[in-house]
Amino acid sequence: METLKNDKILVLAVDIDDDVGSAGVKTPIIGKENVLSAAQKFALNKPTDPDLNVIFTAVKIADELRKEGKGAEVALVSGHPDAGVRAGLRLREQISGVARSVGAFGAVVVADSSEDEKVLPIVESILPVLAVERVIVEQMRSVEETYVLLGRYLRKILEERRFSRIFLGLPGAIILTYVLLSVTPYGNYAWPAATTVLGLYLVLKGFGFMDEISKWWRASPITRFALVLSTVSFIITVFMTYVTLTTYNYSLDAASIAIYLRTLMPYVVITVSPIIAARFSIRLLKRSPRVWRDIISFASLFVLYYFLDKIAALMLETQNLRQVIEVLNRSGLLNVFALYIGSLMVVAVALYALEKYT
Repeated sequence: METLKNDKILVLAVDIDDDVGSAGVKTPIIGKENVLSAAQKFALNKPTDPDLNVIFTAVKIADELRKEGKGAEVALVSGHPDAGVRAGLRLREQISGVARSVGAFGAVVVADSSEDEKVLPIVESILPVLAVERVIVEQMRSVEETYVLLGRYLRKILEERRFSRIFLGLPGAIILTYVLLSVTPYGNYAWPAATTVLGLYLVLKGFGFMDEISKWWRASPITRFALVLSTVSFIITVFMTYVTLTTYNYSLDAASIAIYLRTLMPYVVITVSPIIAARFSIRLLKRSPRVWRDIISFASLFVLYYFLDKIAALMLETQNLRQVIEVLNRSGLLNVFALYIGSLMVVAVALYALEKYT
């Protein structure tokens, strides 16, 4: 692009956090000699500051443009130490003044790579940005880029829900569980409980249950209510399982197993039932032909409950596992159970075929 008469390319060295100001350099500064003088003063105060590279790079670019016959002027502008709103406002004021003074039609922006995102919109609101020069000290390149990437990842973790649930929500739940139990008489169980929360989350996430739960939660108010009921019931079931096992010293004799079954089965049924009932209600309201699936699920659940309850009763009577098996064979209970399950399967297959081919 050829420059018009009296029009110049403005080469801007940008120091967004005003490091040069801490060395007594007041901006804006226009012209090669003035900028080099400011750079020398800044170098004597902060010889290792990477902004020195920005200033000298800007001077070099302006010289190269002049050698190519283009009108160019170099200028140094700075923001504010907080690098926030005040920095942006001050940069805008200085760049506007410099652009008018120089008579520039476009700008070449020279800045630290990590500052580009903040600086460019400000310059573009005043002048067209012809080019951007990203300056990174060679020996610090990998460190600089690493910090930029870490900053972006941290921002994603804090601001994006899909990441914050894993990196903030899960550790928060584990820490909260540990702290709450630590201040109670059950402090000895704080660590096992915290690791249980972690293990449960990994199982649910690993087998895809979290995605299904998320879909259910978004589906309708009915499914949300069912999930809350099932979650509360599941927590109670886990607690009652622990209490029951500790009460009988984790005994595995026939009588103890029977008591475990009879004590815990109602809690398991109450945990599962709201989910089936919610799905049944939604399909019924939508008049979906798939409502038969939930009826079959309810029927299977109660058949299983009835069968296990009968086995528990036999175990309490005989208190001997071998005798329980003999009584089951003589009573024909296993045959009845097989008949019920077989009938449910036949009905389910028939209804599925009817649903698929009609």
